[in-house]
Amino acid sequence: MKSLANQHRIRSDTLGNEGFVAIMEKEVLSFMTSVHSDYENIVQELETKKAELEKKTSEANLLQQKCLQISEEFNKRVHNWEEQLEQYERTAEDNNQMCLEVELLRHKHQALHDQKGAVVRELACTQADLARYKKEHRILSSQVTHLLYAISKRDSLEGQNSVIQVDPATEQYVFNDIHQLQQKNIELSGRLFVELHRQHDDIDSETNPKSSNEVRLSELLVQAQTFIEKTVKQRDNYKLLYQQAISQLTNQDIHTKHIQELGVRVEEKTKEIERQTKKIDAQSQHIQGQTEKIRSFEKQIGAKVQNMKEQSTLITQQKMQMDQQTKQINQQTSQLQFLMQQVKSQDVNLQRQENEIRLLTEKLNEQNDQINEQLQKIQYQREQLTKYANIMSKQATKFAILDNEQFLAPQKYISEDDFLSPAAEIENTFIQVKKKLKYHPYNCEVVAVKDVPFYLMPNEELEENLENIF
Repeated sequence: MKSLANQHRIRSDTLGNEGFVAIMEKEVLSFMTSVHSDYENIVQELETKKAELEKKTSEANLLQQKCLQISEEFNKRVHNWEEQLEQYERTAEDNNQMCLEVELLRHKHQALHDQKGAVVRELACTQADLARYKKEHRILSSQVTHLLYAISKRDSLEGQNSVIQVDPATEQYVFNDIHQLQQKNIELSGRLFVELHRQHDDIDSETNPKSSNEVRLSELLVQAQTFIEKTVKQRDNYKLLYQQAISQLTNQDIHTKHIQELGVRVEEKTKEIERQTKKIDAQSQHIQGQTEKIRSFEKQIGAKVQNMKEQSTLITQQKMQMDQQTKQINQQTSQLQFLMQQVKSQDVNLQRQENEIRLLTEKLNEQNDQINEQLQKIQYQREQLTKYANIMSKQATKFAILDNEQFLAPQKYISEDDFLSPAAEIENTFIQVKKKLKYHPYNCEVVAVKDVPFYLMPNEELEENLENIF
């Protein structure tokens, strides 16, 4: 009975050891399955991050292409703007040159206008001289005609009234002979006497005192004497004029030549005046022609200036549009720079994430290698345990045979506790290994190989003890 119990116990221990190994294998496989699922999740997350990185990289490439397109368009427009600016500068230079030409023509026009004024003033002076010469010629002609007429008619005019028409203003100074001069002197003396009597009567009627009358009478006498002296002097002057007229009549040929010379001079002056008039007319016509040319040129310049103003306005509008486009391009450039900075920051973040993922992958690979090593070691321990179980089953068979034959030596007797202690120790070891191999999803750490208990390591001492026992 005891041998049968021992045999049954040994078989149950063997079956318990095999069940324990199967449970441990199942736990390890479940642990590896969880680790593999976590690994696949991490790989999927890495693929998602890579897809996002590729998407952002493609967006960055598109932004760079857009920036390049905008830069090329900006460079093309800058070339066009430079050409327009050069054209505007050339137009401005032409405008300045035309303004200088207009100013020069205005100065010429002003000089011609001043010259015209000088010519007009000279013409007025010449016309005034001509009028003066004509007047002198007319006066001299009338005097010569009067003298010639007086000489030819002096005998027939004695004692008769003069039929010569004389200017009333110069009538008292003109006379034909001495007889007429004496008559004029008598008339003047009579007029003076009448005037003196009239003044004397006025003084008598106005003044009553005798002394005042005498004083005034003496004053009137003085005045009368003065008037008489003036009249005598005037008479002497008339005589002198008469003598000069006689001498002029005796030198009639000389006066005639002088008159002819005066006539020639007058004709020359007249011709010169006519030439000056024609010259002035020609200059006036030339000035009018120049004025018309200046006006037409001013009209042309005005049209050109208007065209240049329109071109300047158009260029100014184009420049304003260019400025607006430049502002828009600058804004777009600043936006693109901001986007590029964001892309760069995202690239930095992605690179950091890639580095983290790479490090995590390396850690996972290392942990996977460690787990594979531990699985190999566990497989090896399983094989060892299977080997030990086979040995123990063989020894149990031997013990049964010895028990039946009753040759069991007491010093080699193995108690039930000795058979149970290895199984309990193995179970204990499995619990510790399970605790040590617990997966940590946050730090991705597993226990190192050195932390595995020696019970799961190849135990040569245990083999030797078992062999010695059996």
